[in-house]
Amino acid sequence: MKTSRLIVVGAALCSVLLASCETNQPQRGGRGQQPDRKTMFTRLDTNGDGVLTRQEFMAGPNAQRNPDQAPQVFRRMDRNGNGTLSRQEFVAGPQG
Repeated sequence: MKTSRLIVVGAALCSVLLASCETNQPQRGGRGQQPDRKTMFTRLDTNGDGVLTRQEFMAGPNAQRNPDQAPQVFRRMDRNGNGTLSRQEFVAGPQG
């Protein structure tokens, strides 16, 4: 009887643990995975002034992978046209 309870409790515990590992939300920032946009903004903002210059943006991994497309992406993200990206503009992503 005691063994049966232990097996049932153990199986239930395993089910709960497996269910918690299998979420529908993507993991962020792990090895081989893209961090979320807020984290990426903080990493790219190397001088910590709260905006990304074209130079900071172009030094990022996505711009390095697609150097021909990066200037157009930067312009599409710069919604107010001031030549820098605010955190809001960067998190929103390119328009159009």
